[in-house]
Amino acid sequence: MGYVSYMPLTLERIPHEKQVSVHGLLAQGFPYRKISKLCDVSIGVIGMLAKRQPANLSDIDTFKKGLIARAYAIGGQAFNYVTDDKLNACSAPQLMMVAGIAVDKARDMEGSNRPVFNVVTVINECKQTREKLERQMLTIERAEQQLIGSQTPSEERSDLR
Repeated sequence: MGYVSYMPLTLERIPHEKQVSVHGLLAQGFPYRKISKLCDVSIGVIGMLAKRQPANLSDIDTFKKGLIARAYAIGGQAFNYVTDDKLNACSAPQLMMVAGIAVDKARDMEGSNRPVFNVVTVINECKQTREKLERQMLTIERAEQQLIGSQTPSEERSDLR
């Protein structure tokens, strides 16, 4: 058997784009083996990158935006493959699932699935509620003052007992 020489593991030979991709996938929680296959790097390289400081955050954001764009492209390709013949071949449960997912994703893209709060409206409603409570408290305080003022001294003594 011949002598096998192993090169020390350094990151100089790993392109910066691959390092950013690895950091991005690590940040998203992908397992090492999946990252290794996707980025064509060894598990040792992934471990070294995981131990080091993260790459430039703007590079990671750019990478994430690229992933989103790629996901939209794949989605577009998938929609091109859905033909009427394929839909006609689906069972009723399959069609319902496809329709539900399509509607849900369309609503996601429109922003319809997210609750929308108008901050100005919420603040105005809080102010109105506070003003209403303050008026009620003032009414209670006046009624209490009238009740105390209308009591005779003998009634006050009986209240104290």
